[in-house]
Amino acid sequence: MEHGLGEEALTCLNQMPEDSILPDAVTFICSLKARSCLGEISSGQKIHAEIAMEGYETDLCIGNTLIDMYFKCGLLIEACELFDELPDQDVASWTAKISGYADHGLGAEALKCFEEMLSKGFSPNVATFLCGMKACGSVRAIGKGQSLHAAIIKQGILMEQPVGSSLVDMYAKCGFLVEACNVFDQLPTRDDVSFNALMWGYAERGQSIEALKCMEQMSLEGIVPDGVTFSSILKACGTVGDIRQGQEIHSEVVKRALERDVFVGGNLVDLYVKCGLHKEARATSSKLLVRDIVAWNTLISGYLEHGDGEEALKCLIQMHQEGVSPNEITYVCSLKACGNLGALQIGQQLHVNIVNEEYETDPFIGNTLVDMYSKYGSLMEARMVFDDLLDRGIISWNVLLAAYANQGHGYYVCESLERMKTDGIKPNGTTLLSLLTLCNHVGLMDTGQQYFVDSSRYHASLLTIDHFNCIIDFLGRAGQLDNLEIFLEKMPLQPNRVSWSSVLSSCRKWKHIDLAWWAFDYAVNYSQKEASRFISMSNIYAEDYM
Repeated sequence: MEHGLGEEALTCLNQMPEDSILPDAVTFICSLKARSCLGEISSGQKIHAEIAMEGYETDLCIGNTLIDMYFKCGLLIEACELFDELPDQDVASWTAKISGYADHGLGAEALKCFEEMLSKGFSPNVATFLCGMKACGSVRAIGKGQSLHAAIIKQGILMEQPVGSSLVDMYAKCGFLVEACNVFDQLPTRDDVSFNALMWGYAERGQSIEALKCMEQMSLEGIVPDGVTFSSILKACGTVGDIRQGQEIHSEVVKRALERDVFVGGNLVDLYVKCGLHKEARATSSKLLVRDIVAWNTLISGYLEHGDGEEALKCLIQMHQEGVSPNEITYVCSLKACGNLGALQIGQQLHVNIVNEEYETDPFIGNTLVDMYSKYGSLMEARMVFDDLLDRGIISWNVLLAAYANQGHGYYVCESLERMKTDGIKPNGTTLLSLLTLCNHVGLMDTGQQYFVDSSRYHASLLTIDHFNCIIDFLGRAGQLDNLEIFLEKMPLQPNRVSWSSVLSSCRKWKHIDLAWWAFDYAVNYSQKEASRFISMSNIYAEDYM
């Protein structure tokens, strides 16, 4: 059992009755650990029943092993009930419970349990500290993590290998890379765990140079990089779009026969997707031993991000053919692809699947469905989906408002605004943008400008360049080009490509050459590469002198 050979241990345990050897406490503990290792909860529960019959249930060591087994097999309620039923508890009991919560991503519960253990006078051991730091990292509880660090120093166990590596990992996951490096530098010996923890921290923040330096140092210290190492480096390269370095790492991955590893291969796919190399991404994906939902979502979202909705939907079809079930991310990306392509029938079929798989109450999926139907002009379907949402936050309301505003349905925008306020939802900058869009569509220039003035006075922090561009478009459509020039000069934000495009378009419509030249100079300074600015200017002149 100590070497993780659960099946071999069970073989020995099964031979004991044949040799007329009765089990004792040690036998039961080993048997439970073997079942725990293999995830065989049903046979573990049979042993639990046998333990109760033999009167060993009150044995603290057996009780702790039972708690650990139930946690490892995912039966958290049963594990907690067993913990509460123990006649006595020791630090191993508490550690089993803290570990169980931490292993299942329940970091906050694990830390509450840690605090409760301390309040009852128990002193944590090395295993308890390791579980506590894992919990801190998972929920980014840096304050608690620093307290654990101080306690570790006080107990004099900082230099113990797993403790130091776990501290590095905790600080890295909390985003405190300077502190992670400080602990890392103090370690008397560094292993792959500590190096990988630090590299992961760098990778999360796209610091590919630091991650690569870390990998070089790892090699200098004679530590062989593994799948986790390469995954971190590839993640860092993908975050910053460093395709040259990423391809060099890819070559190293191939040499070490790690290309088919689901984690390494998945990060390779992600790298190529983020760099816009879809052919390479697809080829890398096809080499994976197992193409899981993460690999497929990476491909689908990558195609969507680069405006290739058709390929995104092709991936969805192939994923289905390979027997991989979509999740929330898959559906959101696929619905967005349908909306961009105008693929209503596929979108409706996805909607049916979403309902069948009981995803329709998910707010992200619901909001995307509302947006998809609104892009087709199917506002009745959009409203029906919206009304079925269990949790209608500001994002949901804004999606609906934008749908009505883009279609020029003023009555429904006003009605929705009143309902939103009744629900206690406070409008934000996106809400204002929908109102300005509506006013622009239906020609309510004075109303739109008043909304903008009021927002500038009381909610200036909500305003973005998109709001200013709405007013630029208002003034241009109305032919108020003198006011437009004044507005541009007083804008607190730098006009962007859309701003100058709108100005030049208005100048062309109203044949205002002076303002066109002024806008043209700024547009060229903004982006000298965009030929459309020159075309707009030449068109203005051509029409003026015909």
